[in-house]
Amino acid sequence: MPSSEGQDRGAAGKADQKASAAAKEREKADIAAQKICLVSGKSLGSMGAPIKVTVKDQLKNDQDAYVCCKGCVAKVKKEPEKYLANLRYNGARLAQKRDEKAWKAQGKCPVMDEEFGGEMGTPWVVNVKRRDVFVCCKGCIAKLQKDPEKYLVKLPTKDGKTMK
Repeated sequence: MPSSEGQDRGAAGKADQKASAAAKEREKADIAAQKICLVSGKSLGSMGAPIKVTVKDQLKNDQDAYVCCKGCVAKVKKEPEKYLANLRYNGARLAQKRDEKAWKAQGKCPVMDEEFGGEMGTPWVVNVKRRDVFVCCKGCIAKLQKDPEKYLVKLPTKDGKTMK
């Protein structure tokens, strides 16, 4: 009869394997969504396996991105803001300093109802119906794109009130 300690280690090992598999799936999805290298503009995967780079964004939060080769890693690490401006994820882009006034005017993510700049980091800009809409994270991009009407009514109008 196996010991309970052995069973505990076996369960922990399976949990670690599941977490590792989930992380690899997220990474594949992120690469597919980003599509191109921030530096070269080449398709990710065209020069071997894409390389994950984690740098600080304008709000000093960690931001993961992918590049096509080792040569591009150093460039992104040296000038992260310059290259993060090229970051695209499912058609959305990472907000830049020039967007700060607009995202502060919007105030909150229409999907999560969270204020910008907190734990979620730098907002993302999604163009919906010819309007730039800020969302708090990558997870909210697809939700906004799937059902824009549901979320657009939550945004402030020019007089500062919501349409809801």
